[in-house]
Amino acid sequence: MVRFVSIPKEKHSLLNEDAILAFPSGLAVSDGAGGGGLFADLWSNYLVSNIPNHPILTWDELDKWLSAIWENFYNSCEIKAKSMGGLALEKFYEEGSFATLAAVWFDDKTHYCHWMAYGDSVVFHYRAIKNTLEYSIASLESFNELPHLINCKDVPNKDGLTTGVFKLHRDSIVFVCSDALSHYVLLMYYIENKHKYNEIIKRCTNSHTRNSTIVKTALYSQCDTFKNILFKLISSSKNRANLRRHLSSLERKGLLSSDDYSFGYIIL
Repeated sequence: MVRFVSIPKEKHSLLNEDAILAFPSGLAVSDGAGGGGLFADLWSNYLVSNIPNHPILTWDELDKWLSAIWENFYNSCEIKAKSMGGLALEKFYEEGSFATLAAVWFDDKTHYCHWMAYGDSVVFHYRAIKNTLEYSIASLESFNELPHLINCKDVPNKDGLTTGVFKLHRDSIVFVCSDALSHYVLLMYYIENKHKYNEIIKRCTNSHTRNSTIVKTALYSQCDTFKNILFKLISSSKNRANLRRHLSSLERKGLLSSDDYSFGYIIL
């Protein structure tokens, strides 16, 4: 079973800088970074629409793939920027377009999936029977740092890419999220396993970032079990209106920062 959905931060907004897509061998999500450059929404959509069917396992493979696709995007956006005027064109020339990228590929011949991540969009692997979670990001603290971003005109930073594999089982659920939703999911897992992650949680509450308030709120909230939290997210994602209501409720409770939200999963 495969499902994916993306909704903008504002209910009636036409602009969603996230993009998510299922392709023949997996899932990909990208979060366009609108804080710099232009056309972040177009760039995130372009990246997931052009994801290869084979895994990106090394920086050289990432660089080769981007080298093969960037020019068409750049040329079309250069035309758009020219129509917007000199300041927009200058900004595009100087800054380009920015986005994160996370993708996962499944191999039908093995019991493994390969993943790559660049920035703070995350690939997760949950085992329902064991109630364990694996993830592509280093830890909850990583969300307090500026994410690495792929630029449409620059060579990617070698330090920005992480890759790995998850061993799959009959109770496996593999899912991808953009940053705000990834933070919520990982926070809920950390809180349920405070004995293991207590020091990281403490550092996050003292980080004086926008996420520290969310962590403090979660610590003093009566949270459901992580399994129920994840399955509620999966269930609500079957209907866009239900998902929006669920995420809006989490926002009001102070458990989720306001952002575009993307979520996709594969249940084996």
